Amino acid sequence: MEALMNPRTFFLLLVSGLVAVTSCKDSGTNPRFLLPTPQGAYAYSSLDSNGDAIVRGWFTLVFSETGRVSGEWHFLSITNRTDIGPQTGDGQLTGSVVDTILYLNLNPNWVDNNVYLSGRLDAALYHGRWDWSTFVGITNHGTFEAVRN
Repeated sequence: MEALMNPRTFFLLLVSGLVAVTSCKDSGTNPRFLLPTPQGAYAYSSLDSNGDAIVRGWFTLVFSETGRVSGEWHFLSITNRTDIGPQTGDGQLTGSVVDTILYLNLNPNWVDNNVYLSGRLDAALYHGRWDWSTFVGITNHGTFEAVRN
């Protein structure tokens, strides 16, 4: 037990543990994403323009009486691609409903480098298109589906 009290040994054990945890690339190794989608949240998956799966996770939606939407998202890349935009990690979202289309911005506090979702919200299914927008315009896009739990 005295060896664990040594600051150098403690530091080496800490670094080894952090390297082991952060070096895992498989989406199944992240405990947050092993948890089931919370009740009332939407299980999210997005595909690139070729139909290949790129992101999975979940998000919440809160609708106001004015038609504004807010929520949070927790997404994990399931590919090694770097051209999918900032739709991985955790964040806040904002949006609005116009006619029958729900528009969401996954990066509402950013002027550039945004991922937008737009699509139909039918009962427990929200599906449509995602766009990664940068200063040059739409940089990449694909489709998504989100099912309410």
